[in-house]
This record gives sequence, structure tokens and C-alpha cells, in this order.
Amino acid sequence: MNNSFKQILIADDDYTSRRLLEIRLHKFGYEVISACDGKEAWEIIQQKESPNMIILDWMMPGITGVDICKKVRSMDNFNDRYKYVILLTARGSKEDIISGLDSGADDYLTKPFDDTELLMRIRAGRRILDLQEKLQYSATHDALTGINNRGAIIQSLEQQLSRSSRENIPLSIGMLDIDYFKRVNDTHGHLAGDYVLKEVCQRIKSCLRNYDMVGRYGGEEILIITPGADKEQALRIFERIRQTIGEKKMKDDAADAAELFVTVSIGIATFKKDLKTKNLIQIADTALYHAKENGRNQVCCSQ
Repeated sequence: MNNSFKQILIADDDYTSRRLLEIRLHKFGYEVISACDGKEAWEIIQQKESPNMIILDWMMPGITGVDICKKVRSMDNFNDRYKYVILLTARGSKEDIISGLDSGADDYLTKPFDDTELLMRIRAGRRILDLQEKLQYSATHDALTGINNRGAIIQSLEQQLSRSSRENIPLSIGMLDIDYFKRVNDTHGHLAGDYVLKEVCQRIKSCLRNYDMVGRYGGEEILIITPGADKEQALRIFERIRQTIGEKKMKDDAADAAELFVTVSIGIATFKKDLKTKNLIQIADTALYHAKENGRNQVCCSQ
């Protein structure tokens, strides 16, 4: 679990109320980030690793808690992480509560409140956030291998292409295909094929830099993104991947793959100005085709 999941952002312009809330949350075991008004809270919320649990006082000068709720919901794409907002209010009427929830708050607490009520509402929010993160993971990751699925890796590629074009930095991709994978399935069974695919992905990940990306493009094809890598750098990276996958046999006795040596073919494409996502992938696919036509177990660069 990342640190932002253990943190809670609180915003209250009243020092005494804010300090008392900090003490309560520390007692519950949470790390607290405090903002003295709505403006400061909004600045924190927009940061990349900001907490996804937020407790806001309704009435604050400048930007109110309700205003922040509306801002959060109008830009609810904070790195695909949902923000759970609890609104604090001295207003206890049905109309006020409806108004607060309608602004985008997930829950509310009417002042004064006791520790038990506060803790129970936070725990309820945590359950929702935990479920949301699991759903988000399932929506973006391949169930078998645990790497990005096709939609997620394509989205990452589009973002990296935009960045490369904007900042004029190199970018290369590799399309990897497991050689004779159908033969593995036909000879050893689909359990062995599944194991081989998972093991190949693990070996790929062991060769990548922290900022490289990998995803299952389809079947046994794996798409790898190497930001900042020109053609020569990409060739070294993908050659290392090819060697790492092929140098050791697969060792999963349960899947009858203990004696399997697996090789891969890789096609490389390097970004050039005005290339679109589908064009770059087509170039990598063509390079992969040449690698397979020339005998497999090799890396081929686009011309």
C-alpha cells in the first residue's frame, strides 16, 4: 500500500479545531497533512502523491469545503486515484446535508462529533477506497501476468509520445513475441503455456529501468516502452531482455515446463516527429516480422 493511502489531508481555518482533529487522527494511527484554508488544501490535492482521504471544513475563507468538493469532482482524474471527501459542518439540517453531498462529498460529519463516529466514517471510506483501487488495478492489468493490459499500455504509449514530441526527447518501443509459443501449448499444455508467459514477463521486468513500461499487447505479444532511449540504447536494452529470457530454462515442474528453454523475437521502433501511436506500433510489428523471418531469437530494428 502506498504512503498516500495511510495519510489523511485535513483542512480547517480554525487552529483549535484543526489541532484537535490532528490529535484524534494521530491516535488512530494516521499520518496527517494539514491545511489552514481551502486554497492551501487545493494546492496539496493537486500534487501527484496527495492523500486520497480528505476531511474538509465546510466554512473556510476564500475557497470553502464545498468549493473544493466541486473542484475535485470536476477534475476527478488525479492519476486515476479516487479522492474520498468527508465534509465537516455545523449545519445539521437535511437540506444542508443534501447540499454538501450534492457538491461531491462522499460523507459528512456534523459538529460536534465523537471519536467513535469519526473513526467509523474513516473506516467506511477506507473500505470504499480499497475496493476502488482493486477495481482500478483489475481494469488496467492483465490477470495472468500482472503487467499492464492492452488498453493501459497503449494509453501509456500515447502519453509518452506526447511528451517526446513536446520535449524533443527520444523514445523507443519493442514488440516482443515468444518463439513457437503455440508449440509449447500443444506439447506441454496450457498450464505450461501460462507459466511460460508469466515467467517471460518476470524476466522482462528484471531488465527494465524504473521508468520503462511493459504491457500485454495480445496473446504472447508484449509491448515494451523505453522513454529516453534512442535506437542504439534501445537495442542494448532489448538485446539484454532477449538474452535474459533465453539463457535459463523454465523451471515449473507442476506445469511440466521444467526442461523448457524459451526464446523471443523483438522488433524495435524509434519515435520520429509526427508519428502517431498506431504508426509506431506498425513499425515495431514490421521489425518483429523481419526478426521472425530471419530465424527468430533475435532483435531487429526498424530502418
